[in-house]
Amino acid sequence: MSFPRIAPPASLRTTLAAAALLAVPVALPGAAHAATPAPTAAAHTADPSNVDPSVPAGATAQSAATPTAARRADTPAGSPVVSETFDDGKVPDGWTPGAGSGTWDVENGRLIGRSANSGQVSTIAFGPHLEDYRFEATVRFESVVDGNRWLALALDMPATGVAPWGQAAMRSNTTATNGTEFAQRTPTNQWSVTNTAAAPTAAGVGTDVKVAIEVHGTSATWFFNGAKVQTTNTLFRSEDGGLGLVANGAKVQFDDITVTPLAAPSLVLPNDATAVPKVVAHRGYSSVSPENTNAAMAIGSRAGADFVEDDVATNADGEPWIIHDDTVDRTTDGTGALATLTSSYLQGLDAGSWFGSAFEKEPLPSLDSQLDVVKGGTAKLLLEIKSPETEAEVRNIIDHVRAKGMVRRTVIQSFDDNIVRWAKAYEPNIPTMILRGGLDADPVATAKELGVVSYNPSAAALRGKPEVVQALNDAGIAVMPYTVDSPADWLTLRDLGVDGIITNRAGELVGWNLRYAQGGAAAPAKPATAAILAPKDGAELTRGEQVSLALDAEGDTSIEATLDGKPIAPGDTIDPDALALGEHVLRVSAPGAAGQPATAESRFTVRATSTGVASLVATLRGIPTDLRAALLPLAVERRWAAFRARLTKAEASLTADVFALLDGDAAALQVAEGAGEGETPAPSTPEKGDKGDKGDPGTNGKDGAQGPKGNTGARGPAGPKGKTGAKGPKGDRVTVVRNSGLRCSVSTRTISCTKTKTSSRTTARLTRSGRVYAKGPLRRLVRTRTITQGRYTLRIGTGAKAAKVAVRFG
Repeated sequence: MSFPRIAPPASLRTTLAAAALLAVPVALPGAAHAATPAPTAAAHTADPSNVDPSVPAGATAQSAATPTAARRADTPAGSPVVSETFDDGKVPDGWTPGAGSGTWDVENGRLIGRSANSGQVSTIAFGPHLEDYRFEATVRFESVVDGNRWLALALDMPATGVAPWGQAAMRSNTTATNGTEFAQRTPTNQWSVTNTAAAPTAAGVGTDVKVAIEVHGTSATWFFNGAKVQTTNTLFRSEDGGLGLVANGAKVQFDDITVTPLAAPSLVLPNDATAVPKVVAHRGYSSVSPENTNAAMAIGSRAGADFVEDDVATNADGEPWIIHDDTVDRTTDGTGALATLTSSYLQGLDAGSWFGSAFEKEPLPSLDSQLDVVKGGTAKLLLEIKSPETEAEVRNIIDHVRAKGMVRRTVIQSFDDNIVRWAKAYEPNIPTMILRGGLDADPVATAKELGVVSYNPSAAALRGKPEVVQALNDAGIAVMPYTVDSPADWLTLRDLGVDGIITNRAGELVGWNLRYAQGGAAAPAKPATAAILAPKDGAELTRGEQVSLALDAEGDTSIEATLDGKPIAPGDTIDPDALALGEHVLRVSAPGAAGQPATAESRFTVRATSTGVASLVATLRGIPTDLRAALLPLAVERRWAAFRARLTKAEASLTADVFALLDGDAAALQVAEGAGEGETPAPSTPEKGDKGDKGDPGTNGKDGAQGPKGNTGARGPAGPKGKTGAKGPKGDRVTVVRNSGLRCSVSTRTISCTKTKTSSRTTARLTRSGRVYAKGPLRRLVRTRTITQGRYTLRIGTGAKAAKVAVRFG
């Protein structure tokens, strides 16, 4: 059961909580791939990407086998846009040294760059902006200040040579762990090094090295004398940056510089022993951050995935907003259908607190704000357009993408065939993908008819017909199933040959890919472990609180969780407002690929509180305004008999669920706390009375005897006072603050007091902070609550003659 909400008062809402993608460029398929055999874990072709495709076999000691025809088809060479040998003895026209750089000139048919010390970064910029290209050069260190100095090929540099720019750098000692680097010079002139690797040999001083960098958007591969030394998915790119050369603390030579455009790569990957699927962060890095928020997108990009995926739909103002559901109720503190809400309302919503306190006040993002965030990272955007959207709304969404300069970094997908058709017709430069819950009768025919670059079914549908992957790949169409969070399933899908995996656990899949690619096979399965991080065992939840189910598991395993026997997924919100009062049980089972299952259990309690009831009154929809105004103060003041009476009077105006929820909590609190001062307790069911108490010590200290067992009676006050008992222990004393004539003693159930010039039969009441702790005749006040040390008020008598005495129990 769940209840719709209205925006609650801040004082009444409490949230409990359990806080990627690196872009790979995507384009319409280029030249067709060579057919590959059905993928298996044991039999794959050699990986041609380890070899520089321009270096003939045997050309250098570091060269490997000649690449396959399929590899060459992926990156066909075009006409060079830069081809410079410096044979004319001059720095080419349009090559611009940066301000503050050392000198750049040509000597003996080579370009010479000089940097006097480690603090001087000398640059020279040239060439056009390219998305997909190969940058080749012969480089040599002529002299260095020390072994840590370097030269670099700038892969995206402004014509002014002013930061920021991205580069591929190498030291003279290239065999060091940071001998080669991919890095960014930030706008504040700091270095952000994203990738390092050792080269197979040291460059040294006076030795020529042939360097080649292949760039596809934010991805790049480094070849050192023909051998691949490293790759990156985090290359800094701008909208218009060109190329350049850099020197630091060294005199360096550059020669035979060639820049050749390359075809954009297909999403279809080779089915070989080390290929791993692209990582698509489902609604951002949604296992560690609130889905679809700007925070989830930024964290996903930093974690190393290739795409960040989000959901976009249009609101009442005709503006696109990022949210998965039709309503804002589940993932924000607001309520209502997106199509009926204005942008001014949506701008004020908190889309993060439901997930955890670390994301409090994280805003619900508009498409524009999210495009800015993705643009500042390295991931491509996989934009899912929700259905139903009109053709005009689809065009409007694409207009926003165009206005932000994100056409080349965006891919559109949808479950709706018409949305895919409209998007492709309106902006052919944005690739499209189709989502499917189940498989079409002929997936290849469907994909070709829609003109998509990828066919993305549910993983469950794909498992039922795995041969579809090879058929689609052979047609040049990628396959990227959703939503898969288990390492065991990642391995199965990798071996099927899928080209990408849509997952909530983007960072984990990035790490799994790195491990697999380095080892060429999956690491041995580890025993499964499972733990429930939130809600913790023994936790108490109250109405108005929420907690996301947070689990921790290790080993190649999938996790199954249940709440009170019903399935629940990691990250799902547990809402105490939808649960019965009392104990609830969470159970987790992790089968584990190693055949060693793990289980965990957590028991938590939903408890009624006055604050929780007030929260329900303030936030539940369907409560008339006048009733809400009447009930709220009664809940705050804990006047439960009056609360229930007012609620019952208005029962006809409420749904059965809302009435039952409010009355049930109030009834529980009425039993626990009493009706409230000045109210008549609700009738109780008669039951056998308690055994009579030990007789109270007489005020004069006379001996007495054990009292008899009390008679059977209705629940309420204790049985009649027993016969005079033996002399009891000395009673607790009361220090009278303003009247030293008062003396009291305390027993288990009563307080006996005497006061000069006052009849011991006079009615009295002991209170503290407005709550009654004892009442009755002064000589025998029946206790209603536990008496602790502290200050109380004893009201003696009634009406105008009543006297108040301040007392303190020591």
